[in-house]
Amino acid sequence: MSSSIDKLFYEVFGYAPVKKGEAYERIAAIVLHILEGGDVKHDERLRGALSDTLYQMDVFSGSGAGLSVGEAKDYTAQGKKVGRGDIQKLGGALPDIKEIDSGKFFSATGYTLPARKYANISKGIVGKPIELYELRPSIELDEANFISTLVIEGIIHGPDRANIEITPHFTQKGKDVLRSLLKDGENSLSYRTQLQGFYDGQGVEILSLFEITSNGYGDIHDETGISHGCYILEGAHIKVNGLLAEIHGVEYKVPYKTDRFKTKITDDRELRLTVLNSEGCIIAGIPDDGLRAYEFDDHGFVKKKS
Repeated sequence: MSSSIDKLFYEVFGYAPVKKGEAYERIAAIVLHILEGGDVKHDERLRGALSDTLYQMDVFSGSGAGLSVGEAKDYTAQGKKVGRGDIQKLGGALPDIKEIDSGKFFSATGYTLPARKYANISKGIVGKPIELYELRPSIELDEANFISTLVIEGIIHGPDRANIEITPHFTQKGKDVLRSLLKDGENSLSYRTQLQGFYDGQGVEILSLFEITSNGYGDIHDETGISHGCYILEGAHIKVNGLLAEIHGVEYKVPYKTDRFKTKITDDRELRLTVLNSEGCIIAGIPDDGLRAYEFDDHGFVKKKS
């Protein structure tokens, strides 16, 4: 008799494992990889150091948390929970497999109270902890425990570059050069130029405006909301109507503007599996494509599809 897990596996992957219970074992291996990463293998066999027994384990995991082995039981067809006997069987193997640090158990139907109590004190009994997970098909109520839409609102506060005021302060030599542009009888001259760079006395560019402003404009004055300061540029010149006019430096006033933004990230995928920890708290929800993204290599290791 097939279980709801077998049907779920076929709907997601398009095939059904021949061995009874293998569908759930494979799903458990994928979920363990999603939760912890590292190398996760389905159907591993390990030799006991003391008894020389060859143990068959449904899942094997090598992650940053150490090496672990686990069992996966799908009792949905029988309609019963995993009992203490199943947990004790795993607990009996752990001390014999020296390289293993912990055990894990996956149940599709939850655990009896004696099973939970045994797992809670397993480290004191067998010297190694056993973690319990309930991995079951998702129900409608599970959806309420996950964020489906994330709204991000923010403010970008930056310089209003279109309205920056930059005023060059000329040396006496620079002023004399500028006066040479006046025609006889003129007292003033209006001239429009684009300030991009600064030059030495021979007209070789020594610095660009971008270079001196790329690190910002200093503090913003609270009263005016404007940055105000100057750059001292001894020996620098600017070009005015083809002439090089010497400056002491440039003074600047930078107003600021505020832009607001709002974006939504929506995940409307339907959950297929829900993972609960030993306290019954939901720790993960996995949609179809979360499972379908994985496959098994020829040695049984879980890997992402290329």
